Amino acid sequence: MGQTGGWIPYQKGANAGSIGVFEEVINRISNISGIPFKSVNFPPKRAEKALLSGLVDFDFMCLEWFTNGIDESKFVVTEPIFQISEMFVVKKATQHNLTSPHSYFGKDIGTIAGYFYLNDNKFNRIDFLNEQQVILGLKNDRFGVAILEREVARHWAKVHDVDIDFPLVHTTGLIRLRLRIENLIHLKKINEAIITIRKNGDLRDILNKHALTSHIPNENDE
Repeated sequence: MGQTGGWIPYQKGANAGSIGVFEEVINRISNISGIPFKSVNFPPKRAEKALLSGLVDFDFMCLEWFTNGIDESKFVVTEPIFQISEMFVVKKATQHNLTSPHSYFGKDIGTIAGYFYLNDNKFNRIDFLNEQQVILGLKNDRFGVAILEREVARHWAKVHDVDIDFPLVHTTGLIRLRLRIENLIHLKKINEAIITIRKNGDLRDILNKHALTSHIPNENDE
């Protein structure tokens, strides 16, 4: 998934031409499991349609994004890989009153078209094509609050010289692979590979390379 202006450093690296965290993780899983993977980059709406239609077999997701969970008749999920946090993002110079988990209800919120957001029926989505455009919308006062992953927001705020703040966490969750149900036969090997890279330092090396300090479940278990 993703496109120019998107989920850096996860879908693409911060440096031009470099691959992102997700592709590096998939490459390590493939090497350990022996299962060949091919990464593709689609805009969010197209990516979801491609997964539902079977054009692609998996995506990266957090269960915490789905208010009603996933459809277990169509998908299975893997072991958790690492933790990420979606944050409410504001300009530091802007007054806001986001002080509690429900204080954003009814507000206009900058979001990404095609992305899932917890409780998105309780606020007014102002959808853009990608994260870069959301930061520019915030900079130009199209809205006062956005929801973005913390490191992605920091990247684009730096690129466009926007002084941002994170007044409130929207969701914190664990990144996993969501597989179409017909790929259940591969789940055991994929899970074994995920556990291996969590414990042998490979995953931490990937995150460090991209300047991420994310929590890794059971990282130091023997």
